[in-house]
Amino acid sequence: RLILNRKGSSGINAEYGLFGDMGGGNTKEGVWGYFGLYEDGKWLSEECKAVPRICKKLQAAGYGTVGKTYVSILYPSSATYPHSAPSNEILHLIIPTSGSTNLRIADKNLVLSEEPVVIDPSFDKEFSNEGADAAV
Repeated sequence: RLILNRKGSSGINAEYGLFGDMGGGNTKEGVWGYFGLYEDGKWLSEECKAVPRICKKLQAAGYGTVGKTYVSILYPSSATYPHSAPSNEILHLIIPTSGSTNLRIADKNLVLSEEPVVIDPSFDKEFSNEGADAAV
């Protein structure tokens, strides 16, 4: 079982300048970025320096053996359009950092404010962040 929390994600902020645009046409308003940690068979050392505890936990849990590992960030006052992944071979971990992150997945509406939640990305979903800090 992998557990990440606010303390582990506290190094993720815009000062590192390591963010790409996650949008892909899915961003309704604001900014939805990503922070790559593992690509092309290797851990990204500069990015892992920014969030060493997250990288260590992911490595210890066996992540990073195939594909990509990244953290997506939904900035305050941002929202996505409804979207879904083609399969559920990867799961999404959502870590609300403060305020409220709204999530609609299938026909359920959730307001996340404290506890991390794991979702199956193959379901139709959309996110919005009305909190003061980025949602991870």
